Amino acid sequence: MDYVEENVPLAPYTTLGVGGQARFFAEVQSRAYLCVALRSATAKGVRVCVLGGGSNTLVPDEGVDGLVLRIKIPGMSFHDDGTGTGALVRAGAGISWNTLVRYATSRGLWGIENLSGIPGTVGAAPVQNIGAYGTELADTFVSADVITFPKMEHLRINATQAQFGYRESIFKKDSSMIITSVTLRLSRERIVRKTYSDLENARERGVMLDTSLDIARALQDIRSKKFTIRANEGTAGSFFKNPIISKERYDVLQKRFPNMPGFPIGTNIKISLAWILDTVLHMRGFRKGNIYLSDHNPLVLVVRQPSTEKEVGEFADDIALRTKTATGITIEREVRSCKLTTM
Repeated sequence: MDYVEENVPLAPYTTLGVGGQARFFAEVQSRAYLCVALRSATAKGVRVCVLGGGSNTLVPDEGVDGLVLRIKIPGMSFHDDGTGTGALVRAGAGISWNTLVRYATSRGLWGIENLSGIPGTVGAAPVQNIGAYGTELADTFVSADVITFPKMEHLRINATQAQFGYRESIFKKDSSMIITSVTLRLSRERIVRKTYSDLENARERGVMLDTSLDIARALQDIRSKKFTIRANEGTAGSFFKNPIISKERYDVLQKRFPNMPGFPIGTNIKISLAWILDTVLHMRGFRKGNIYLSDHNPLVLVVRQPSTEKEVGEFADDIALRTKTATGITIEREVRSCKLTTM
């Protein structure tokens, strides 16, 4: 594989800034180049791990004994969807998610403005079904073009096939799918959404919230303040998912914690883990060595260098154990390990 680098440190390519080296590493700028890389990996029996912006990835200290592909496929376009009120926006998987949000909102399009400020790439967004302020990627998702490894199938996955759930998708369950582009359907008409205290506070300070671009800019500013970190530190944003439990279990917990907030998700209830960590466990700012929970948002795990993936894992496991002991709730990580595909 002449086109790849060998023994490349991966920590600089992730926002957590920990982990070892990739045995092989390549930046992918096109679908054609991706096909060449995948065919070469197949021929040589080398397994593959896909890396986007590295904002939601934890690399093991021992590194990755395979080919790490950093997806940098560019390109953005949009055209009318035929309804007169909407537009189809298509973006390459390597485009920064926030670049796409700015691209869409600056053209007066609505639908993803509430997702402003979320780190990562367009290709990673469907994997996690990113969400914030009452909006998920699934709300606007039309399709994703993928190449499967090692079968080398070229597929277009629609919204039904994507199997979206809370921070879940078929792309997360099936790591053989490598996303090369994503198409969204956005609206030219204002989408009225439930208001949130962060936006109401901004409005009271005189911030204009009349257009999708106004809202995107305001939320970008709000998130940047919530996720402020110091030099020589890294974070993946929210490290854990908010747990989803049955209404019956929620009712039981409310008897112990009357002020515990809950948000209906179908027949279940989504719990604010930040509230549990802050109010029940009093862990805002909790620190072990160079790793700590943010003073601004206890759901955010911050890593100060030097640190290791092992230390991050042990810290996260401690948080999970304390939560389980106090509430009986098992929490899951939102951050994923860099896993190699199965040949």
